[in-house]
Amino acid sequence: MPRFVHFLYFIPLALTAVISLKAFRQSWPRAFQLFSIFIIGSLLLEIFSISWKLWIYKTPWWEYSQNNLWIYNLSYTPCYLFYFLFYYRALDAGIIKRSTFFAISSSFIVVSISNLIFFQGLFKLDTYTIITGNLGILFFSLHYFKQELQKKVPVKVIKEPLFWISLGAFIFHTGSLPYFVCINHLSNNNMTLAVALFNILLVLNFFLQTSYLIAFLCRTPYQKKFI
Repeated sequence: MPRFVHFLYFIPLALTAVISLKAFRQSWPRAFQLFSIFIIGSLLLEIFSISWKLWIYKTPWWEYSQNNLWIYNLSYTPCYLFYFLFYYRALDAGIIKRSTFFAISSSFIVVSISNLIFFQGLFKLDTYTIITGNLGILFFSLHYFKQELQKKVPVKVIKEPLFWISLGAFIFHTGSLPYFVCINHLSNNNMTLAVALFNILLVLNFFLQTSYLIAFLCRTPYQKKFI
């Protein structure tokens, strides 16, 4: 697969970073304003990560490993925790109990920090952290769909930003879960299959970023649902 395909997700990601600023101009609920900041931060993270691998790792003043996995590994904990908090605040009251939210978040923090310090570390892909975080996002996104299915008065969710965020998150994290479960084994035993799964991951990431873009092209969400 041509290398430029690896960066196609930058197109919807960059567009979303710009368009999501409407959440501030149009006074969207705070949860979506924070999601806009999250998207902008994700774009900056990607730019820094790629720049590190291309040239920042080596300058006239310093020289470090070209490996940029440490950038992603350090970002996983705050990124996943943001998703958990976003859903906890965005879903209708009572859908997710506070005790459940804190139990999931606390368990994830323990797993991610322990993995970073004692197991996979900074310079290997922290798949244990990613798998745990993916399962958490699947839990919250499924509760969104449960919330909508249980409503007595159906709503056209296709015009709701949270629907597109949840759809993208659910499909991406469901589809990417097998990749992260198997990638360490496949990298050592079946590189052809590992590459094929990575290409699927690229498609899923493009779909995820496009879903976020559609979300911010939607109408202003109802204030009563969100912080």
